[in-house]
Amino acid sequence: MPDPGRMKRHDPVIQTCTMNSQDADSYQPNSSALFPDDAAILSLPSDIQPQQCLYFHGIRICLEMTWLGYQRLLGSLWAATQNPSERLYRILGFADAWSIVDSVHRLRGLLDQLPGVKKKRSLGFRRFREETAAVEDFRHFIQHLRNEVPDLAAGQLAVMGTLSWCVLRDPAGGELSVCSCTPGPRFRESRVALQNPIGRPFGGPVDYVALQLGERRLDLSELVFITRHLGAQLEQSLQGQTAEVEKVGYDVLVECRMRRRPSNNPMQTEPAVPADNE
Repeated sequence: MPDPGRMKRHDPVIQTCTMNSQDADSYQPNSSALFPDDAAILSLPSDIQPQQCLYFHGIRICLEMTWLGYQRLLGSLWAATQNPSERLYRILGFADAWSIVDSVHRLRGLLDQLPGVKKKRSLGFRRFREETAAVEDFRHFIQHLRNEVPDLAAGQLAVMGTLSWCVLRDPAGGELSVCSCTPGPRFRESRVALQNPIGRPFGGPVDYVALQLGERRLDLSELVFITRHLGAQLEQSLQGQTAEVEKVGYDVLVECRMRRRPSNNPMQTEPAVPADNE
């Protein structure tokens, strides 16, 4: 897999938006899928091995789940900042934050087992493994949470970690907020984890989202950028291989509509195929 080089998250070529005060007031996260409908990773060659085809689609789905989960997370954190008394947005934020951890963990496993790719020789794969290694500690924690509770209680730590983020309220005036949410009981000796974004560029009205477990910290904003960069590398490597070949379809959606037939018997339903009139 080619490696176009590691970009910084706020390089101009990938910066997500340039904002003014009006943008910040009406902020809506990106709701587009990570890959366009004509992406090579969606239309794999028909002669690809079935196992390899499933691995690629599993990887693609994990990448898109991570991307869209992060966009939902940004929206929830923005809403939580604007409506601090509304608990729903905080719960939604933690749901998406931990789903990102799970998706990246699953992505790492699929990449490790992907057949037909010389991963040890791929700088892109090696770099991705190194830059997402911290996910494993967080995934292990949440997967075995019931076993972690005694240590959490002894250290007066939050049961689901602490979620922190920064909000750019007024780009023109330089006004911003640094936020942190720790669910569960308020321990007397608990600490609040806050970031210092002064002098750092913002990729959108909400940025620098992180999960913290005690002294361990996972930068979700950076993690999502890394996975997005991997997706771009995979797409680039597949484009040359899928041109001018028969493609495999993807994502089957089936809908079956039913309607009850008016009758005195509520259990009697209208037949799917009407009988012929005699």
